[in-house]
Amino acid sequence: MQNTTVITTTLSPHLAVWLKVESKKKGTTKREIIEEALKKYKAEQRREELAESFDRAAQDPEIRELSEMGLGDYLQQLNKLDL
Repeated sequence: MQNTTVITTTLSPHLAVWLKVESKKKGTTKREIIEEALKKYKAEQRREELAESFDRAAQDPEIRELSEMGLGDYLQQLNKLDL
């Protein structure tokens, strides 16, 4: 089973030069820099999706009511702990 996939793409000249210089400066491969950038991009996209989902949920009266009920229960539990 193959753990990687080969892709072919083009870059603007200034990014290609930057990538080459950066890989030499960091002592890493261009592939590793690109892979790390894609992982960060993917994580950022996921965060944005979650933020949008939370925003939509905050506008839903039923979800808001459930959340408030849950916070009330949480507060009661904290009060029982007598912190």
